Amino acid sequence: MKAIRTLGIIGDANTVTTLLELLDDPDIASQPYKYAVYSDTLFSLQFLLTQFPNQKAEEKLIQILTDKSEIHDGYRAWCAEVLGNINSKKAFPILIEMLTSAPPRVQETAAFALGLMGDEAALPALQNLVSHQAVSAENAKVIKEANEAIQRIISRQKREGLP
Repeated sequence: MKAIRTLGIIGDANTVTTLLELLDDPDIASQPYKYAVYSDTLFSLQFLLTQFPNQKAEEKLIQILTDKSEIHDGYRAWCAEVLGNINSKKAFPILIEMLTSAPPRVQETAAFALGLMGDEAALPALQNLVSHQAVSAENAKVIKEANEAIQRIISRQKREGLP
């Protein structure tokens, strides 16, 4: 599995295609080690996509993020983070939706991703999440991350001289 992570560090645009094939490989999907392959593949894509944008990869990550069937919430959350890192405009409305419709782990990472993107259009949804969600042990991290995302966006606005 270290080979997959190494590809993320030293790979090129062609490596993105290879990694996408791993995510879709039915032989891997039936193996007990599939979660290690998926984790390492998403880890590698996180690095590669910042250097080599790829529309198919972006679409695949959105597909995983929105899949509510068999996909583990950890992978959905990781996809949200990667999409935030690459500032995916396609994923923006989906990340906003995830703030209210996803399990807490995905909500937390969606808030983080929106903070990374720094788009002030996310502020109303983030502020709504913070002000209308009852604090519980289950969602305390979600509220904390939403508050931090709000602060990142406001700080960015100030740095760039935006109203």
